[in-house]
Amino acid sequence: MSPSNIFSPDVYFFDVGHYNTTSELKSFLTYLKYQKTPAPLIFSHIECEGKLIDKMTLLQNIFLTLPTLERANTPEDFLQLIKKTDNNSLMCLSNQIKDFNVYPEDVTFNTIKIVQIIKGLLKRSKYIFVDMPEVNLMNHQLATFAKALEHNAKLFHQTIFVRTNLKIYFKNATQIVQRLPDGTFMQNQINVQAFKSSLENELAIKNEGYLKFVYNHQKNYAA
Repeated sequence: MSPSNIFSPDVYFFDVGHYNTTSELKSFLTYLKYQKTPAPLIFSHIECEGKLIDKMTLLQNIFLTLPTLERANTPEDFLQLIKKTDNNSLMCLSNQIKDFNVYPEDVTFNTIKIVQIIKGLLKRSKYIFVDMPEVNLMNHQLATFAKALEHNAKLFHQTIFVRTNLKIYFKNATQIVQRLPDGTFMQNQINVQAFKSSLENELAIKNEGYLKFVYNHQKNYAA
């Protein structure tokens, strides 16, 4: 099957046929190459269970994403930088971190995930690959993140690829990418009416407690 066009800005569901906590970054890069996307491939990757550099503070970890001229000296400067993005949802997530000067070993997996999101959204890139965003995020945070992601995409004309079990938070998705058994990819436009119906069913299941996150000290467990 020949490659299809990648439309920007747009939201794609990236379905490789199975869901696990293993990163699907390799499949995503293979898809871009399959689409004959010209190099260099400039993209942001918000990992399923990403790690930060242990010997650097949260703020220093974020600095690694920023161009030298945009790097702040203090948490206050950094928050001013966030305000300049005019992304209220991203600001909301940032405000949930009480201290940017602590080290990754001293915070929860939830905080690390928020830092990963900030890093991913501050990077100026053509594509964003979000791998299982619901891992280590509470439901209200996931909803806020989806709004921040949408705002970012419109502002910087980015294309979003999301691999997720909870599609209800990404209602503006227009395409779905599936990997076929022979290793190639199939891209289809989402049927809006059928999609809305499936979201209603998914929401009903979710409200029955099908998936909920339980927090215990620094670790999260899916129940």
